[in-house]
Amino acid sequence: MITLIYVFMSLALLHYIYESIMLPSIRLKFRYRMFSLRDDLRRLRVQHGDVLNQKLYHHLQTSLNVTLDNLYRIDLAAFLTVHRRYQTDREFRERVERRARLLDELLAECPLPQVLDIRDEQLRVFRRVFLANAGSWFIYLIPAALVLLCFEQLKSFIRKISSIPEYEVTKTLAPPPPAPSA
Repeated sequence: MITLIYVFMSLALLHYIYESIMLPSIRLKFRYRMFSLRDDLRRLRVQHGDVLNQKLYHHLQTSLNVTLDNLYRIDLAAFLTVHRRYQTDREFRERVERRARLLDELLAECPLPQVLDIRDEQLRVFRRVFLANAGSWFIYLIPAALVLLCFEQLKSFIRKISSIPEYEVTKTLAPPPPAPSA
């Protein structure tokens, strides 16, 4: 029992270290990357304003800003909340699909490959932020995965030993002979 307490205390300490020390630095790195992407988009607007569609610029910049503003919220709980609403709220789902379709169409028509690169990098950063924000949960998933792995091996061993004939079980589980007395 005391071992279990030490294990949980160690997991809590690792969780604290990750969430309080490591994750803010990781998020800051991603935040700076998103600022850089937004600056690149704005630079393209200045340099190629006649070629870069105003709607595309607006939608992509808004998307970058929303990602920037919500870096700390991009995690499994947020994903499940949005997914649940997407599944149950028809109007929300239609708005999301309409906007995504519009952005995809505008990107497909854009003659500037740098704009597509900005969008691709934004999505890469989004995925990495999701994994980073979920990172502290991996600390808890590793022991659970080990238990499941051990359980699978235990099931395999049980299958094997359940086929032992009775005489082998009796011979194996028989009490040891008494020690000779002196």
